[in-house]
Amino acid sequence: MFNFIKKYPQIFFGFIFGTYFLFTLSNAIDINDTVSIAVLLTVIIYIQSIGTFFYFYKKNGKPRLQDWMRVALFITLVLDFMKLVNKANGEATTKFIVTTVSLNDSSFILILIIFTFISLDFAWITYNTFKKNKPSNEQFIINRKDWIFIILIVSTLFQSYLLFSGITGFGSKQSSGILSLVKMISEYLNPFALIISAYIIFIENTNNTKYKLIFYFALSIQVFTGFLSGMKENALEPILYTIIVFLIAGKRIPKNIIFIGLFALAILYPINNAYRDVISNPYLNKGSSIVNMARAIKKVLTQPLDETLLGGVESYADRGSMFPFLIYVTNIEEKWTHYKNMTRYATLPINWFIPRALWEDKPRADIGGTLYILITNNKDTNTAVTATSIGWAYLEGGILYIFFIFVILGLIFEFIDNKNIKKPIFLIFYIVLLHKAIKPEWDPYFMISSLIPMLILYWGLLKLIGQKRITNEN
Repeated sequence: MFNFIKKYPQIFFGFIFGTYFLFTLSNAIDINDTVSIAVLLTVIIYIQSIGTFFYFYKKNGKPRLQDWMRVALFITLVLDFMKLVNKANGEATTKFIVTTVSLNDSSFILILIIFTFISLDFAWITYNTFKKNKPSNEQFIINRKDWIFIILIVSTLFQSYLLFSGITGFGSKQSSGILSLVKMISEYLNPFALIISAYIIFIENTNNTKYKLIFYFALSIQVFTGFLSGMKENALEPILYTIIVFLIAGKRIPKNIIFIGLFALAILYPINNAYRDVISNPYLNKGSSIVNMARAIKKVLTQPLDETLLGGVESYADRGSMFPFLIYVTNIEEKWTHYKNMTRYATLPINWFIPRALWEDKPRADIGGTLYILITNNKDTNTAVTATSIGWAYLEGGILYIFFIFVILGLIFEFIDNKNIKKPIFLIFYIVLLHKAIKPEWDPYFMISSLIPMLILYWGLLKLIGQKRITNEN
């Protein structure tokens, strides 16, 4: 079965989608014609996302960066819409936080998704029309390897210090002053150090035992502290970055490791939820991250395994449920005044280096909290939600801004996709952008804004550390 899926993925996934589509359509007919038309539109989006993903995978040996985003949007929006239809029991409204949204708006939302993918297509056509050269086969060797592993140790220590000092992690407050600077340095240095050290281990295939010990020890500490932070992404990010470098190096992950990883992923959510419950409960919280985690794990282990695994899968499904948010933001676009008409995009060249003390109106990454307040009218909360990447673009002023913003994103994706990702600087940005692509909930403005200081810092560090070009004669 596994070999059949590997050989004929389009047939396998097409059959599954087709079956689910017919089931969803039968339930949509019970609601009304408007929702039924929306379900029909999912076929177009399936072709634009899953179909396109496998087409470029077969053609190029790997999907494009934008293909990963297409699949992620299909899962978090289209499949979520179909799930809502199947749970609607003939009703056209569905619950959404403290209000409701109407499935009658679904056709417009699905048209927005189609238009988003057309915008990415336009970026692909534009870039490849003017593209001159194919990426080279050159490989590189890092000169001052010791520096990389020193940076990895420092960034890992920074992360541990910030967590155990209560500056980062679930329930932490926004830091300021020197601690804010340390946090920012850690956030920028760690991806660089982790990816380049993985490059040395797997792509250069070093035999240096010292480097391997430092790398695996730092990776273990980062996963462990990420686990203790109560933030799933903090634990998964270093694993994700390492796996991507491992695969780019041409290595394969054994099937048994894949199954173990999927099992661990399934129980991660229940443990994380239990851990957050312990932290939030003053009677259970012992003030020690390790003791609190032990309590959480004990609680999960006392439950039946099938119940734990099912709860984990359902939690991931709920976490990826973004369709109602996109319906909501399209209905309140005219009320949204936090930013408009892409005016903040004009500040991208200077946003990264001017401190807020000198620029009072500098764009803030607080829009998730602002949106939650707008939905609930509850100002006494630190909760933040997402409008999805499409939603944040739509709030700029409508469908036209989706086109502009996703063309920009598409061009960035294509630029990196068409570079030699075995060159360290391009490898870093390929992995960072792939991470963004599979999690399409960020605001495009802040994603693009973060790339500028990354480029300057990482380019400068690589210049100092040095790299030697090696021609791959194969």
